[in-house]
Amino acid sequence: MEEQKNINEKKETISKGKKTFKLSTLITLSVISLLVGALIMFLLSITGIFAPSEFVARVNGKNYSSNDVNKLLSSYLGDDMNMKISLLLDNVDYEILNEKYPLTDKDKEELESYIMYYTAYYGLSEEYAKQYLTIAKLRESYYLDYLSQYISDEDINKYYENDYIADIECEHILVKPDDENLTKEQSLTVANEIIKKLNSGKSFEEVIAEYKNSEKYSDFIVTESFTCKSMSSDNSDTDSILYSDLESTFVDGLLAIENNTFTTTPVETSYGYHVIYRKNQSEKPALTEIKDDIVKILAEEYASSEKIDSTLYSQLLIDLRKENGFNIYDSDLKKAYEEYCKAALEVVEEETETTNNVNE
Repeated sequence: MEEQKNINEKKETISKGKKTFKLSTLITLSVISLLVGALIMFLLSITGIFAPSEFVARVNGKNYSSNDVNKLLSSYLGDDMNMKISLLLDNVDYEILNEKYPLTDKDKEELESYIMYYTAYYGLSEEYAKQYLTIAKLRESYYLDYLSQYISDEDINKYYENDYIADIECEHILVKPDDENLTKEQSLTVANEIIKKLNSGKSFEEVIAEYKNSEKYSDFIVTESFTCKSMSSDNSDTDSILYSDLESTFVDGLLAIENNTFTTTPVETSYGYHVIYRKNQSEKPALTEIKDDIVKILAEEYASSEKIDSTLYSQLLIDLRKENGFNIYDSDLKKAYEEYCKAALEVVEEETETTNNVNE
């Protein structure tokens, strides 16, 4: 527990600390639907053969009977047809997408990092938060897979040559200001003193030891060693941080120096002043080794660009269900689903129009 606490504290001293999916603008989060929907996310698995009049929906040969659905949902939802449709679609989409887009170790690690946030913010259990986020991740994977067809080899090569940064091992000393005991100006002075000692010939380790053991400054000094990466790996690596999760001034300072050198001026971030020591940069991997990861990154960027039709995400899910034989036989549920689809597309259009008006 203590080790994990230290790791979390380390990342909080230099990272942006974002807690949203990269496609969060495409995943509409309703507090009510999350609290209720997560509680009964997955419908009971239905077996056996039903006549059309005895079940309300079918997808991939899997039947959902009206009795099973109503028994499970009525005690929670009453006559709320929109909520019933929402929960039904969560299960339908899971049934369609789960086998085609199985979660990788990297996906599971990403979900775990958000589960803590959702359980704390919404008061959900880990199990329910995991179910809700899994559905969101599967839909995201499908959407990115669709968009990847628009990523050209030229786009991939351009990103590889101009934007991909090989891994860099580094260490830094952070001087954290404290309004009562160490002002921002004093923090800058201390950071410059550290650089002066390094220039005099002292090693980074010697300077760290001196300030960490100092009664005057030990409370304001943070030292960390980690590897900066452009992409996360499938295996958990608690000693690495993505470049995209770091403040730009920190990354710029790191890239401006050579291996086995340190920054000659303090690097300022929202946390204070850093003296960065760049240990070593790995060789750039071959394009073939990271091509799939680059495609995903570019698809994510494309998804948030103005080139995308604002209704595309919702329309793709509607078409996906049709392609997999999704039918609703209960007249009330069918009508509710038609209204649900229409509203989903109209909401996206209205939000886009409002955003454009604000920008103008």
